[in-house]
Amino acid sequence: MKKVIYPYTDQYIVGSKIVRDSLIQLGVEETQISDTGIPIRPQFSKSMERVKTAKKHGLDPYMPTVLVMGGGCGMIGDGSSTIQEFDQLPQPVQFIIVCGHNEKLRIKLSEKLKGSKHRIHLTGYIHYVHELMAVSDIMITKPGGVTTFEAIAMELPMLLCKPIPGQEQDNVDFLVRSGVAIHAETSRDLTKRLSKLLNDAKLLQEMKTNTKRFHPKESAFASLEVIFGIVKMNNRVNGINICS
Repeated sequence: MKKVIYPYTDQYIVGSKIVRDSLIQLGVEETQISDTGIPIRPQFSKSMERVKTAKKHGLDPYMPTVLVMGGGCGMIGDGSSTIQEFDQLPQPVQFIIVCGHNEKLRIKLSEKLKGSKHRIHLTGYIHYVHELMAVSDIMITKPGGVTTFEAIAMELPMLLCKPIPGQEQDNVDFLVRSGVAIHAETSRDLTKRLSKLLNDAKLLQEMKTNTKRFHPKESAFASLEVIFGIVKMNNRVNGINICS
């Protein structure tokens, strides 16, 4: 007997093979599941020239560059102690820290990091994250589904921290297992693992190569193709569930 997780569902659009396999184990028919990946915005599908893009934002295109994305409320607590830990890194690094809507954090970091040996570039909420990803070598972030798939599309290795139990922890397991990310348990561990990545060009290249096994650049088109197919067949749109 055919089973559905949500009533009146004709098709499940899922973000990964893991979700697909989980639905099959729950009894959903394989033909009811389309593994399209997570749709991303078109700007994350474009190639950008690093030197030109870095200079556009006043960045040094030749320094090792780490993008820190923590969401609107700051990455870890108020963020300052974690960033100060990075002074333990042996070599100067260019950090791009996106504080989102947390203007208080941006001002606090601006003051506390004045004496840092690193080159610090702070921003608030922005609409050009794709350009900052294009000039970065590593991204430190919480493991949200959309942000991590945007990074995958940009072939950007990730260092993940502070997942929320549940879906974010599941995301960590999936991304680490896929070889596109490394997980840091604590602030000290974060600095240690970041140092390892910055000094292991072979590992960074392997992680970049692993991102190519995904196809997030085509996900939006694949999802639409599935939706239009169901609409054409049933002449309705209320029977589709999208699962990340």
